[in-house]
Amino acid sequence: MWETAPTPANDLLRYSTEGAWTYPYAIKLRKIHWWYTCAIAIPATAIAYPLALTVQHLAGLHAEREPRAEPLTGGSKVGQAVLDRVGQIPEPPALVDVWHEVQDDVATREGAGARLAWWIGAATTAVTALLYGIAWLVQRPGRLLTCTSIALAVQLT
Repeated sequence: MWETAPTPANDLLRYSTEGAWTYPYAIKLRKIHWWYTCAIAIPATAIAYPLALTVQHLAGLHAEREPRAEPLTGGSKVGQAVLDRVGQIPEPPALVDVWHEVQDDVATREGAGARLAWWIGAATTAVTALLYGIAWLVQRPGRLLTCTSIALAVQLT
């Protein structure tokens, strides 16, 4: 998880319609998952990824991004509009790439500047990990349901 780039938004829709998470003939279940993806997973991803990239940019990091996956095509006008919006969500770098860039930035500085750059980089990496974690959590309904159930069980005990 540390070395892989976060899931692109295109892959979220592809997973909801073509993924091996349920039988191909479970059309109603796949439609429910598709609506979940459009209503919750993609908006959360569309907020978390650009926010993480903004934090990285403000810290002076410019990690390279993976090439964008091929665009999807939808059957209806509404479906294609959703897919076009999804294609505009930036794909952030892997967390390890962010940390390596922090280390490279620290290596170019000396003394107090290096310590300050390290603390800024560590905070940037932590915020990025938090935002990636939020996106990861809501990208699949099962993950969100499991974490919610565990949190509720902890509160009740």
